[in-house]
Amino acid sequence: MAISLTLSAPTGANAQSIDLTQGVVADPSSGVIVLTNPNGRVEAIDLNSGELKWVTEERAMPIAVSRGAVTAITEEPGVRTRFAVIGLEASSGVAFSRSAANLPSGAEFSLEPSLRGAFEAEAAPVGDRVLLRWTFERQRIGGVFRSEALDEADLTDSFDLEGGFTFTPRTGLLTSAPPSAPSPGLFEEGVSADEITPRTDGAPGILRAPSADRQFYMSSRQIESSGQPRYVWTITGAGAERPLAEVVMDVAYAPFLVHDGLLVFENRPQIQRAGGRLIETPLQIRAVALATGKPVWAREILNTEPHGSLPP
Repeated sequence: MAISLTLSAPTGANAQSIDLTQGVVADPSSGVIVLTNPNGRVEAIDLNSGELKWVTEERAMPIAVSRGAVTAITEEPGVRTRFAVIGLEASSGVAFSRSAANLPSGAEFSLEPSLRGAFEAEAAPVGDRVLLRWTFERQRIGGVFRSEALDEADLTDSFDLEGGFTFTPRTGLLTSAPPSAPSPGLFEEGVSADEITPRTDGAPGILRAPSADRQFYMSSRQIESSGQPRYVWTITGAGAERPLAEVVMDVAYAPFLVHDGLLVFENRPQIQRAGGRLIETPLQIRAVALATGKPVWAREILNTEPHGSLPP
């Protein structure tokens, strides 16, 4: 099951959570980025240095950071039709609340990729609460051999389900809510494909794309290089006329944010040739210095995308 998380970018008093990519939530106001490591555990990382602040023993995925609390979702052992919402102390990772969220018949939750379906969730901090909205999409699976891993329900037609909850991290209070409650505008999606404008001169690259918090914009252009294509990213503040920095990158675009002189971005798995050898890099969050382009830190994160292709 692939879990896809998107977070709104609220303003004012709630402008803490910034969703960079799946399971990666930044809180620039406290200089922390919270992510799910490859083992499925939650880590808090110093945004400036990449230093590990804490890691949980329990497997979970963070969805929001607000008012000193991290909200995360995790599995309920042996139960696919229920998941747990937990509140963690942002400074230490200590859990101070936990509540079970029941899913309707047909919907399932898992932190691992699965053929059974895709569970998607998004969250928006509002005051001391977090509004959580989820959807579950099951696609019909054909051309497979029967096994214990797949039951009759896995071979039915596709369908979609959705629901919502409100959660108070400090108390653990969890209540059901309509998927759009109280206002669909709170769930302003992360950077969408419509906001990423390709170059119009026929050259590889991006004409304009916003940062995860929409406080900066980037454009990119391919440059001459031996071997792998390289791109120059030009970073400009929202509303600014002059660029802030130019950084040489391996890709034309990636989800990013700018924090305290750093460019923090998602680095997709790649296979590159170096010194006559092929080197594979995993899914990571990386930070480079805007002034020099030099790497500052990198952390590997959980890849929740299904690997390989579905049967025909």
